[in-house]
Amino acid sequence: MKSKEETIDEVLRRKFGDFVKKQRTKKGWSREAMASAFESQGFSISEQTIKSYEYGQRIPPLSKLMYICFLLGSKSEESFCKLLNEIFDEIKKSK
Repeated sequence: MKSKEETIDEVLRRKFGDFVKKQRTKKGWSREAMASAFESQGFSISEQTIKSYEYGQRIPPLSKLMYICFLLGSKSEESFCKLLNEIFDEIKKSK
């Protein structure tokens, strides 16, 4: 974790935001392009919502979180599990 003061929720929001931004950039998508790609899959998400995730201000409900990981990652299980492992590793380091 960045500091001893950071809560688990803050770690989760930060790590998820980093993941979204990294994967979006890796795909060469702007936030607008990402929102359009999700819309074409029947999943509504705004550019502002994407931005709030990237800045660690919000985190989606679990079902949306998994769907975002699925669409941004190569395989849902791999990307979601990797994200969770990073979060757990950071929490362990703080103890």
